Amino acid sequence: MNEEKKVNHLSIFLVKLPFTSSQEVIKAEACAAPVEVPIAGHGAGQLFVRRNPPSPPKWSALFKEFIDPRELAVPGVAAAFFMQVNGRCFVLVFGQGGRFLLRDDVIEERFGLLCALNAVDPKTFRCVDVQSLNAIESQMRIQSGQETTPDQFGLSVEQDMLKAIVGAPRNSSLGTRMTGSDALSVSVRLDLSDLPLLISTQK
Repeated sequence: MNEEKKVNHLSIFLVKLPFTSSQEVIKAEACAAPVEVPIAGHGAGQLFVRRNPPSPPKWSALFKEFIDPRELAVPGVAAAFFMQVNGRCFVLVFGQGGRFLLRDDVIEERFGLLCALNAVDPKTFRCVDVQSLNAIESQMRIQSGQETTPDQFGLSVEQDMLKAIVGAPRNSSLGTRMTGSDALSVSVRLDLSDLPLLISTQK
């Protein structure tokens, strides 16, 4: 991709069928009026933005005897971008709380995990999240200090359910690091016109 394009950190969700409108998927009532964003060859997407009131960082409470936490309060912004590609709806979320602009039960679970399993080089795994299927359910994150293969994480196909992975995609145009769970998270150099191609390669 063009080196002049900026690196963007994207979290992409696939919307369940039969949901086809942004009103069904996004909590529009919590946001300002949506902005129509034209995307060549794919109509227009809708950008929903919610401005959060100023609040101090949580760590400032440790120093409240010495500083006024209110002086550190800054506003926050969360956003969700709704678009259609090849007949399916997708949502990209941004900022703190962007994920919470989505309504309940509207996104395909494990979409990002399945995309990442197809795209990530199996020699580059850095982290896996697993859920135990034993009588006592538990969740665990296993990290590696270097890139390695899935079998090196010591997973049991009978007792563990894979929930998320982190690795490097085989196609460098998809960035250098990819995380897959319910969402597909990538850091990739692109602009708006590249979004449909990026998304269509993940279906």
